[in-house]
Amino acid sequence: MTDKNDEATIVVDIKALKAAQAEPKNHDLTSHNVSLSDLSFAINNDETKVQTISAEKYNFPVICFDFTDNFFQKNIQYFPKEFRYTVTNELPKINHFLQKNEFKILFLYYPANPNLINQIIPQVKKKFPFCKVVLVANALDPEKVKIHAASAGGAHEYLKFPLTEVVIREAILKLHSKK
Repeated sequence: MTDKNDEATIVVDIKALKAAQAEPKNHDLTSHNVSLSDLSFAINNDETKVQTISAEKYNFPVICFDFTDNFFQKNIQYFPKEFRYTVTNELPKINHFLQKNEFKILFLYYPANPNLINQIIPQVKKKFPFCKVVLVANALDPEKVKIHAASAGGAHEYLKFPLTEVVIREAILKLHSKK
């Protein structure tokens, strides 16, 4: 029986999450064990190839969820400036963000907590069809991405390192064009 209050929120199974965290780490989508300090964003210095985009035209929210680390908080300055970002590590803020019936994009950093991410994505896709999910990972095997994308827990877009402002912009605009 479904609780009516759960219909428009993300519900995390804390028991399953704790049990999964106790298990040895085996991240399906990441083939390298890279620490956050080893990661860096590549910066594109070729400004001639960067398309200028009107902020008014793309005035939709983009939320970056930092659950167990501050990956997005540390790296948001490398994201394209023309979009409206919110970085949070609080699940209630994600739920508040998702309540608004408008196009939006949710960025999730897979290596921070794969088990939580695998719980969140199917709920977002089912309950909030106007929200598109971008999954960021250290390394992505194309075959595994294909399988993951076809599953209930598949993201709408996948980004791997090195990330550039151009790559992030292209992913956001691609999702915006499909809304």
